Amino acid sequence: MPSKYTRSVRFKAAAAMVSYGNSLVVSDQTGIPASTLRHWHRNDEEFQDMCQELWVEFGDEIKANLAVIVKESGEQVLDRIRNGDVIRDPKTCELVRVSMRGKDLAITGAVAFDKLRLAEAQPTSIVRHEDSKEQLQRLAREFAAISQAGR
Repeated sequence: MPSKYTRSVRFKAAAAMVSYGNSLVVSDQTGIPASTLRHWHRNDEEFQDMCQELWVEFGDEIKANLAVIVKESGEQVLDRIRNGDVIRDPKTCELVRVSMRGKDLAITGAVAFDKLRLAEAQPTSIVRHEDSKEQLQRLAREFAAISQAGR
């Protein structure tokens, strides 16, 4: 069944999908229902080809823009860590700096640590490996303890 959307409209939607990667945002911009965009993205070879073509053409530019966003947001986070968050003083209505709360600092540090580990292709969690014989022996002891407790 032919689409009610012209190739030109579909191409613009593909360009927006490549740029934003979010069907809801693209739907707001194009007027095409988000469910239709998701369907095209998953099932429509012509739409997928358009997206691929655009990604090849503009992928480096998009990656460069994303790198700038990451760099600048990182600089802002460092500024907040070093100098405090900027808030408006409710009494004077002036902008002032206040130290970040410990919880916010901990979360910021943990997220940054995880992202650094991912960027370095390092594990982001610790997994305890137990050989199968040890695991079976541990389970046998636990089952024996459960059996004894039930008597």
